[in-house]
Amino acid sequence: MKKLFRSLSFLLIFVLFLTSCKSAVNGTYEGKARGHNGDVVLNVSFENSKIKNVSLKESVETEDVGKLAIEKLIQKVNSGDFNLDEITGATYSSKAFVNALADAIKKSGLDYKKILKNNPVMNEKFEVKEMNTDVVVVGSGGAGLISAIKSKQAGANVVIIEKLPLIGGNTLISGAEYSAPNNWLQEKENIKDSVDLFKKDVEKAGGDKELIDVLANNALDGAKWLRDDVKVEWTDELMFFGGHSVKRSLIPKGQSGKELINKLHAKAEELGIEILTETNAFELLTKDNVVTGVKAKIKTGELIINAKSVVLTTGGFGANKKMLYDNALLALAYVGAFGLTGRELYGGVARKIKFFQQILRAQRVMV
Repeated sequence: MKKLFRSLSFLLIFVLFLTSCKSAVNGTYEGKARGHNGDVVLNVSFENSKIKNVSLKESVETEDVGKLAIEKLIQKVNSGDFNLDEITGATYSSKAFVNALADAIKKSGLDYKKILKNNPVMNEKFEVKEMNTDVVVVGSGGAGLISAIKSKQAGANVVIIEKLPLIGGNTLISGAEYSAPNNWLQEKENIKDSVDLFKKDVEKAGGDKELIDVLANNALDGAKWLRDDVKVEWTDELMFFGGHSVKRSLIPKGQSGKELINKLHAKAEELGIEILTETNAFELLTKDNVVTGVKAKIKTGELIINAKSVVLTTGGFGANKKMLYDNALLALAYVGAFGLTGRELYGGVARKIKFFQQILRAQRVMV
């Protein structure tokens, strides 16, 4: 009887030993999740059921935005920190990293919820929302806010979408000086100027002559509209910009774009214009070669906005090193907003139609 008991005890210990050996996870597993531009693929190595190392196997995220965010999150995990907050400005890439990590953990047989317990991202349900409006404006800098305000004042229902958590774009961090021929300060200082002279100055720098005409003929009215309707405060001084024949540039209060953005934002709120931040347009909707709306990524999935008119005011691509390199502009120093990555030009929007970004500054926008 004692022999039988000893045998059973030994067998039980042996089974428990085998079970514990089986539950220890070792090896490398691949995790995959959808990011902003495509799949994010990770290699996740385990040793004794613990994550030993994470490396990026594949990604087409933007070099200086999404990919940079992923690299930061990899550093956190490899240092033992699993509290993986989203990186500002790279929400979708951050979520893709967490989801890809969870995918690898699941494949290993471990419970990803226990390991990533502080990260509710995996539990979010992907949903597709839809809304209808007359005008959707993509971008919330000076051009976007002004386009939305003028559309609303013309009687349209308007929605602004902005990919960053804050509004303002490049205008917010600019000096926002505004060149207008025949302005009220020039009259005070007896400075002779004309629309034709302004045109000639701009034409020397190059550009579309029709747009230059619109710019020159509407610049003064735009400055007065900003002053009288939007309540932008201009200083009592003019700035003499290079390339101009005469001193004609108005200066906002504080010599900063904050004055314009704050007043434009207040005007938009007064008019009841809806502004959706962290809403990243990635595709233009079309029907019979006519643009009918925008598809955007949001925190919980996608948003489809059906609209009679779509206004793109997304800026350039100065914050995107890859696009600067592709366009032989890498040597130029960039001091603008970090949101100007050119994704709307370079990604799904550009693939949908041949997109030429009009210079909306030609109509009631800072010069």
